[in-house]
Amino acid sequence: MVEISEEWVRKNIGNDYKNTFIITATDDSMYPTFSNGDLLFVNVAIKCHRGDGVYLIATPKSLLVKRIQATICGDLKIISDNKNYAQETISPAKLKSIHIYGKIEAAFAFKTM
Repeated sequence: MVEISEEWVRKNIGNDYKNTFIITATDDSMYPTFSNGDLLFVNVAIKCHRGDGVYLIATPKSLLVKRIQATICGDLKIISDNKNYAQETISPAKLKSIHIYGKIEAAFAFKTM
């Protein structure tokens, strides 16, 4: 169990911390931004694309942490920061195939020695 002070949360997350949940990064698709085992702070009050950033999204097959970037034509690019993973593009007509559960507001990394 890890205890995080309210002061740290207010400084790094903001006052909307009551809508923030913590999940654990589980793979290397967002490396080097996040590593496997990092704690990710997800603001679940954000249920739609609110500017480019990293989001927790559900697809028909899985739950993912991915960078979302809007394009001029209305598509959303779903990006893994790890270049070994392919980028995907979702057209406006297919946006209902994903669900945004929240936006990643901060991360906390543990390093082993």
